[in-house]
Amino acid sequence: MSKKIFNIQYILGLVAALTFIGCAKDNGAPRRATEDMDLGNKAMMQAYIATVNASRNAIYVDGALTSGAVIASGGVFPTAATAYAFALTSGLHTFQVRDTLRTATQVPLTFPVDVMPQKNYTVFLYDTISTPKQKVVETKINTVDDGMARIRIANFVYSKVDLPGIDIYSAVQKQNIATNVKITDVTEFIPYTANIVDTFTVRLTGTTTDLVNTGTGTNQFIRVIITPRAKRHYTFVFRGSYTSTASTAAQTRMFSSFINY
Repeated sequence: MSKKIFNIQYILGLVAALTFIGCAKDNGAPRRATEDMDLGNKAMMQAYIATVNASRNAIYVDGALTSGAVIASGGVFPTAATAYAFALTSGLHTFQVRDTLRTATQVPLTFPVDVMPQKNYTVFLYDTISTPKQKVVETKINTVDDGMARIRIANFVYSKVDLPGIDIYSAVQKQNIATNVKITDVTEFIPYTANIVDTFTVRLTGTTTDLVNTGTGTNQFIRVIITPRAKRHYTFVFRGSYTSTASTAAQTRMFSSFINY
């Protein structure tokens, strides 16, 4: 009798153990990157989505979901509200950017990224969802406390035909702060006066006319209005489809900024 009871208890224990193991297995959700607070051998990375018509992009590093929430065109990961960058162990990594919808028409983009410790990088995703491309650049943070902000310009507008570069015009300085920035160019940071509100507009190189989308609403004006703060680093990005004047932010020509540091 006691042997029978022992066998029943053994079987119940085995079932419980198997149930626990089954629950602990991957339930099919994407593997997420783990948090790592040791930054001694790390590089810092940001990702900016300039891809025309991107709407549900996720970023995977070495097979692990890193971005969390999906990102649309014009979005940056991480956002300044949470962090300025995510950490990567120095060395070679495999990135993949893809739409999270199973029936998505966006072509997944997989590419290697080799990073050095104690350096900052930005990966720009651009072109269109059918021909996505990427460019990784070093983000050279200047920590000198000179009371100035820092600004750089990135041109990732999409065009089927060759275009001249762009100039960026400052309403306060009444002159260009960057000239002849070609498509896929990312300038070095320049020092800029802090704590003064300024309006920056886009012009084709050699012209004196601001680019303006047709129609009405906030997308009509291709500009950044910002008050740069001391020691902050900003990237201004020209993106969208050059020939499109659609009202959707995923297509129309846009000029926007994000904080690097």
